Amino acid sequence: MSPDLLDVAPTMLVVDDEAAICELIAAVAEGAGFRADCASERQDIDRLIGTGHDITVLDLDLGTRDTDVLRLLAVRAPASRIVLVSGSSPETVSDAHRRATSYGLRVVGSMRKPFDLAAFRVVLSRCRSVAGA
Repeated sequence: MSPDLLDVAPTMLVVDDEAAICELIAAVAEGAGFRADCASERQDIDRLIGTGHDITVLDLDLGTRDTDVLRLLAVRAPASRIVLVSGSSPETVSDAHRRATSYGLRVVGSMRKPFDLAAFRVVLSRCRSVAGA
C-alpha cells in the first residue's frame, strides 16, 4: 500500500482470541482498504485499544473478557465504532449490543460465526462509510 493511502485508509482493530481468525478478518479488511491490527492476547488488547482505530471488530466469545473489552473501549476509544462477532446465540449478540450502547459505544454491525466472506465484505463497506472513508 502506498504511503498516501496509509494516511487516508480507515483503521480497524480485530479482537479475537483465535489468532488465525483474527488474521483472516484483518486480511479481508486490508483487501477492502482498511489498515488492520490484530489482538488475540490480553497484552495486545491492552496495548492496542485506544490507539486511534476507527472500527473495532470484537469477538464476543472471549468469555467474561468481552465485557471487560467493551468497558475498556468505552474508556479509551469511545469514538470507535464496533462490529460484534459471535458464534453464540443471537441473545448473546443482543445482550452485548445493549451493554455496548449503555457504555456509550456505537455498534455498526454484527456477524455470526461462521460467516461468509461476502457478508463480511458488506459489513466492511458499511464500516468504511461510517469511518468517513
